[in-house]
Amino acid sequence: MSITRLRDYEIMRLQDYKILKLRDYESTKLRDYETTRLRDYATRLREYETTKLRDYETRKLRNYETTGLRDYETTKLRDCGTTGLQDYKTTRLRDYETTRLQDYEITKL
Repeated sequence: MSITRLRDYEIMRLQDYKILKLRDYESTKLRDYETTRLRDYATRLREYETTKLRDYETRKLRNYETTGLRDYETTKLRDCGTTGLQDYKTTRLRDYETTRLQDYEITKL
């Protein structure tokens, strides 16, 4: 009877050990899963926030460049005035005519 009792005790102890081992394994597996899931979520959130910020900054810069450039050109044109614009056109026409005349003379020779 003593041997049977010892055997039963060993079997129970072994079963308890297996149950504890299985619980440890399952809790570790669950913990690893949760850690991975949280890490993935944090990564996706970081990427979303980065993309959102980059898009916002791009839009803001594009609007600033468009508005700033338009304002600059308007101011420049207003400051230049009709006289300045006329001078610019006259100079450009004179340069064009000079170049054309030189090309004609070279071709003629």
